[in-house]
Amino acid sequence: MSETFDEATADYDEGGANHSPGNTLAGHIDVPLSDELFPGLTRVPLNDLHTAELEPPEFTIKQIVPSRQTTLLGSHGGWGKTYLALTWAAHVAAGQHWTGVAVKQCRVLYIALEDGGDLMRYRLKRIIEAYSLNAWLTPDLDVIDGSQLETPLVVEEMEGGIKRLVSRPAMEVLRVLCEGYGLIVFDNASDAFAGNENDRTQVRAFIRMLNKVAVEEDCAVLLLAHIDKAGAKQGTVATATAALQRGTTRCARDWLC
Repeated sequence: MSETFDEATADYDEGGANHSPGNTLAGHIDVPLSDELFPGLTRVPLNDLHTAELEPPEFTIKQIVPSRQTTLLGSHGGWGKTYLALTWAAHVAAGQHWTGVAVKQCRVLYIALEDGGDLMRYRLKRIIEAYSLNAWLTPDLDVIDGSQLETPLVVEEMEGGIKRLVSRPAMEVLRVLCEGYGLIVFDNASDAFAGNENDRTQVRAFIRMLNKVAVEEDCAVLLLAHIDKAGAKQGTVATATAALQRGTTRCARDWLC
């Protein structure tokens, strides 16, 4: 007979009374103690922690941009997000530390959805000169100009009365191009995601799309995003995010502008 979750742990009702062993979880569902509880829900093995040799998380930019995950770089407009992201991209492609911070050398794909190619070339040239980067970094850095796309990469559509996110053809093309890169930058969220940014379900689905790319390609994904100034004035979470980014992005802006 399979052991249920309630048989292995003490389950309490709202009043704090202990249920007797053998009761089903919440009085309705038997949950077997197996590795896969439900599609998308997997038990993490812990019984070998005292002997397991585990590798620490990998970073493309040490302690800033982890591998196999999506990292959000957010700030108000004009604080220098694009300059900073390009600076990171150039250092990663060249395999050179950024202001003393270690990077993992790899191929970089920078998807510029807001600014045109000429402006990106100008900024990148200034970055290379300012940091005396290896002139031969260009074989490992590719910049895609998507500023002329008519629609964002992911849009909201109605199907059977239900709203859902749909990848546009341009996103499918970029998905193929992502193969072989160790760092992929999407600049920026407002031009990539046309769903309801206040709908947590849609935002979570979009981030999971990017995380899927990060895992399948074994790479880091960096997503740039504007922080709503009105929301920051009202004391929302945007205020804290802007404060975290302000020092770093200001440094890049003052140095290069």
